[in-house]
Amino acid sequence: MMRNHLKLFLPMLVLALAALACGGSAPVTLESLPKFDGAVALEDGQSTVAEAVVEALQQTAGQEGVTAETLVYGVPAETTWDAIQTYYANNLGSDWTEDNELKQESEGFNTVGWTRGGLASEQAVIVAYVDDPLAGQSFLIVVLFSE
Repeated sequence: MMRNHLKLFLPMLVLALAALACGGSAPVTLESLPKFDGAVALEDGQSTVAEAVVEALQQTAGQEGVTAETLVYGVPAETTWDAIQTYYANNLGSDWTEDNELKQESEGFNTVGWTRGGLASEQAVIVAYVDDPLAGQSFLIVVLFSE
């Protein structure tokens, strides 16, 4: 099951990296991105699924010559994918443009992404919502790609 999720996510990563070639605002930092209401940072070792996804992201980004900064959060049990999408769409800011090519919805693994910037500083954000049956919880991964 874990491999299926990674296989679904990696094409989204490639599209995000391609989106970096498009787009002039000053770069933002990962810490400046909004944090979903009720999200709590996961400690190392709390989710092997989350750690595997983050590791795959870092490796792929490194191979493409971009940086990928990640934050992983546990979310309240009642959290829905629709609530996450709406939150980030309303709170990222007007200089971010939702990129439908970065959107993916499937059972247990969903992503949505935005891009911003210009020739000097392109960035992309992908928000992934993943069910982790091994840990018995869902988590949120926020990834900031910078060129």
